Amino acid sequence: MKKFLLIFFFPIWAFSQGARLVLNNNAYINITNSAYLVIDNSNANAITTTGTGGNIITEEITNRVKWNIGNQTGNYQVPFTNNHLVKIPYTMNLTSAGNAGGYFLLSTIPTDAQNKHGGVYPSPVNNMCSSVTNANESLYAIDRFWIIDNDNYTTKPAATLSFGYDWTNEGAGPNTIGELNLQAQRFNPGYGYGNYCEGLSSIGSWQDLLFGTANTGAKRVENVIISSADFFKVWVLQDKTRPLPIELTSFSASCDNGVELTWKTETETNVSHFELYASRDGITWDFVSSINASGNSILPLTYSYKDMNGGGLTYYRLESVDYNGGREVYGPISSDCNNQEPTWSIYPIPVINNATVSIHALEDGAGQLVVIDDNGRKVIEKDVNLITGTNQYQIDTQHLTPSVYTVFLLGNKMYKPLKFVKF
Repeated sequence: MKKFLLIFFFPIWAFSQGARLVLNNNAYINITNSAYLVIDNSNANAITTTGTGGNIITEEITNRVKWNIGNQTGNYQVPFTNNHLVKIPYTMNLTSAGNAGGYFLLSTIPTDAQNKHGGVYPSPVNNMCSSVTNANESLYAIDRFWIIDNDNYTTKPAATLSFGYDWTNEGAGPNTIGELNLQAQRFNPGYGYGNYCEGLSSIGSWQDLLFGTANTGAKRVENVIISSADFFKVWVLQDKTRPLPIELTSFSASCDNGVELTWKTETETNVSHFELYASRDGITWDFVSSINASGNSILPLTYSYKDMNGGGLTYYRLESVDYNGGREVYGPISSDCNNQEPTWSIYPIPVINNATVSIHALEDGAGQLVVIDDNGRKVIEKDVNLITGTNQYQIDTQHLTPSVYTVFLLGNKMYKPLKFVKF
């Protein structure tokens, strides 16, 4: 006989510091109506299963387990179960501590075959595109997202993760996944342009980073070893033969008897070559050159090309082309080697989730980007190292409320403050 604890109407259900939640002999907790199950005990044994185990059901991004872990380490487990009553436990072995006062908001949600929940991707996800095929690769992903929200940490922990999955209901047809190929990927909302295959250019990328190995007997992807820098909010289990998009780590322009274009890749999968395009107005693009890629690489690589015809304001776009003809577009960036005045700008206008600050610097130097709200409060700060030429920095503005903001470049008096509107 199943045992259920149904949480329907209460916004917070809390277990105080020192208390433990013990789920015995297949007991269930069903979190609904945007409720929180608060575990105010930082010890790894604060949630424990005994006997035949236990089950916590969320199935909506707003139905969450809030675990106040703070600066503790250890092997933490949440015994998630899906709406088919199949156990899909999530574990995180925190190997280095975050800051005191930090907490995790944990949930997991089912999706349709296109990896959408209620017809939309869970925020901040905006695509399931692959640079290998230049197509949506939802059918190569488990029909579920894992939400591991630790954005409140100023110093995030590092961890080894494990994701349980329901192969029968969420992995098999119409999906076309090789179960042994499953690995974990995370979505970086402030990086790259990853949505061209779905007809819209926007910031946000899964990047070509795959973690862990599939244990098909236990129905888990295990040994997902991540640094604090890779501990992002949204995760999916993906067939490693169809990774979600490869991205550049940088694409920049500098002035040196012409326009020196430089880009760096973290990894490459089936990349044939790169193509550079230039434009005077950002609308009409002319082919500049083709540069051979390494093909496949798991090591960071740097490429460069000098455009001798790039005097004056010029926009540049970079395209990676795979062996099947698929394309991924990066940029545009701008350069003005005839401009002897330092300039900077912020786009898009208005800002929605993320903003890009573009700085044309006349010399190398360090500074700090600072954003203040209309009450003069500092809401964002980011250290930057400028190089001569065009520099671009991405700013995550998702947490900002709609209003007018001002961005300053501290440490350099040549740049006047910029105002922008956040929608």
